[in-house]
Amino acid sequence: MNKRDLYECTCSPSVDEGIKQAVSDLCFMLNNPGKEIPSAEYIFDSGSKKSDESGRNNISADDMPAEYCPYGDCDVISRSMSCLFSVSSEMVFAVSYPDGKIFYANPVAIKNIEKKNSDVFKNKISDIFSIKGPDGIVLMGDDTKLNVFLEVEGCYELIELTANGVKFGDCSFILVYGRNISAAEKMRRLIHESEVQYRSTINSIPDGVVVVNKEMEIVIYNQFFADIVSEIYFDDEITGKKLGDVAPFLPGRLGLEYRYVFTSGESLDTTIKHRINGKLTYYEVIKTPIFDNGEVIQVVTIFRDRTKNFHLEELKKEAFFQIEKNMEQFAILNDHVRNPLQAIIGLADLHGGDLGNKIISQAHEIDEIVTKLDAGWIESDKVREMLSRHYGITVKRRPHVQSPIGMMKTHEIS
Repeated sequence: MNKRDLYECTCSPSVDEGIKQAVSDLCFMLNNPGKEIPSAEYIFDSGSKKSDESGRNNISADDMPAEYCPYGDCDVISRSMSCLFSVSSEMVFAVSYPDGKIFYANPVAIKNIEKKNSDVFKNKISDIFSIKGPDGIVLMGDDTKLNVFLEVEGCYELIELTANGVKFGDCSFILVYGRNISAAEKMRRLIHESEVQYRSTINSIPDGVVVVNKEMEIVIYNQFFADIVSEIYFDDEITGKKLGDVAPFLPGRLGLEYRYVFTSGESLDTTIKHRINGKLTYYEVIKTPIFDNGEVIQVVTIFRDRTKNFHLEELKKEAFFQIEKNMEQFAILNDHVRNPLQAIIGLADLHGGDLGNKIISQAHEIDEIVTKLDAGWIESDKVREMLSRHYGITVKRRPHVQSPIGMMKTHEIS
């Protein structure tokens, strides 16, 4: 029998319906070892004596004609299918109906199953594959394929099974295709885990993060960014949208800041203010280029809420200006104290006598107190100069405001 003959033997009213029914039968075999499959709904046209109520002709290792039986001298079915499936990279089985015994397996199937059982043809399909895996895990498929486990030397491999009903002469059986998807599933899980890890990582960043391409379309963003723009942009999905539409406060005037980063390849730090729910918020915005083969293809933007820092800096500056004002007033006050004090000392010196000496003595005590205050003024002025350099503040002091030390001259009292 050639390939054309075997293809003509594979028939059902609808290919899709045939596959679904075969997969359903296969699933029943795997879930119910030892039980016969209920009457199938897909029908093969046949005038055979051996057919069930559905019209399907059944074949099993016990009642197959000798020329079809794998245990006989001549296995026409196996030889015919070998022509088709001997070089297949997938596992292929022929399973008798309704007992589920394997009577054909291609080389790939034999190689995989021999690790589990040395004699493939003494097994039912339910002896090879299991719906349940490690720790009782049950896999789900759909009506055209079935995911099962193949246990080999204590390790579980994930196999995707598809099936179809086949009519061969007077006999019907199920042709099962098995594809090892362990590597693909592992890769899928790794990709999924990587995506989850990436998403968790970027969402854990307490700053807003958004990446745009040269067309200013959003490629990546984190939850902080989504929360910020939710007050402006109400669409749930913002990937692929223009940054200027989603967050108009970021691109800057006409998007020139991003153009600069894309063309120069240099980072750019700016400060912006944005009103959210009536509250003015200050952000530090850092735009950093992403290179590919020396060309800027994307720009990642990180913006940090600096509102508290901004208010703190404003308070520090206000405090600095208040210190400056107080020092100026203090210097003027010293002048107001020392000038009358010099006049008092002069009058007491002219008056002479014990009373004059007492007045001069008290005046010197006052002068010593003012001198100590002057020393404090000098130290405060040094602090003021340091703060001025730190905050970049330049205060133009009045010309006559200077340290009053040495301004007062008095006579020595013997």
